[in-house]
Amino acid sequence: MMNIRFDRKTALVLSGIAVVVIVFLLLTVSLLNKVRKAGKEAKALEREMLSVRQALQLQENFRQNGKLLSRRQISLAIDDITKVGAAQNVNFLSISPQKITRPSDSSYQVLPIQMNVQSAYVDLGLFLNALERLEQGIIAVKGFEITRDQLILPQIKSGLVVEVYLKEGDGG
Repeated sequence: MMNIRFDRKTALVLSGIAVVVIVFLLLTVSLLNKVRKAGKEAKALEREMLSVRQALQLQENFRQNGKLLSRRQISLAIDDITKVGAAQNVNFLSISPQKITRPSDSSYQVLPIQMNVQSAYVDLGLFLNALERLEQGIIAVKGFEITRDQLILPQIKSGLVVEVYLKEGDGG
């Protein structure tokens, strides 16, 4: 059998170990609470993203009421898009018109516009929904990517590709 002496030195070592264990447990509990909170936030953001995806699905199915634009009217369409975005609390980080293309067997051209925006999930959904009511031309959202950035939560960064449909001729 082992004989353990409890002198002052042993008591100090055991006390030190107990303090380290208690501090470790307190830090672990604190970190676990933070992880749980982050998990709840992530689930809430996932629910909001599902809502945005559903809004986009509805957006894809909407009836187009606009008209084909000439190349000279592109700036008006971009201006309308930014006004609608600003009204929905969407901050435009960049707007980059791409090369005009022509879908096969069509009588119109398409101008893809790459946009990077920052907003809350719900504001992004409202913005995408509001694009349906634009008066300047026919505009369709062809893709988007949402990026979650811890530094700007609850806001998100999104990359969007919006297509503006153009008519032939007339400066087009």
